[in-house]
Amino acid sequence: MGDFAMNDTPVDVLARLARLERDNALLRRRVRLLLLGVLTCMVVAIGGAATLQQTGRFQKSVEVFDADNVLRCVLFADDSNDKSGLEIKDPQGRVRLAIHTNQNDDPFITFMDKGGRERIELGIGPNGDAFLMIAGGQGNIVHNLRAAP
Repeated sequence: MGDFAMNDTPVDVLARLARLERDNALLRRRVRLLLLGVLTCMVVAIGGAATLQQTGRFQKSVEVFDADNVLRCVLFADDSNDKSGLEIKDPQGRVRLAIHTNQNDDPFITFMDKGGRERIELGIGPNGDAFLMIAGGQGNIVHNLRAAP
């Protein structure tokens, strides 16, 4: 994908526009499904665990286990480093989705692939800049957008 060239025909431009509209619609559907999944996991985490536990990794956490007693979701608050968040794990116990707050209580979301590589990260950085980073399959950054507050 490049910029429009002066010699592009209207048909080329329309084909690019149609492809962008399809990609945008697909991305919107995926984001909606992701948000629904996150909200569902949060409801399960909060409703499924009755008490906050003292754990080694976090000061207080709610842990949700699957039918095979594998830890699949952790909702945590940690006063020692001023962070809180939610981590959703795969059946092997690897974090695949993390929703955290940084030291300024600004949120950020990280999506990891099955190899543990960060593939998408979005949120508000410690300096107040909004950001979106998308990495390719090998971990190479494909898009890196930053917006000043």
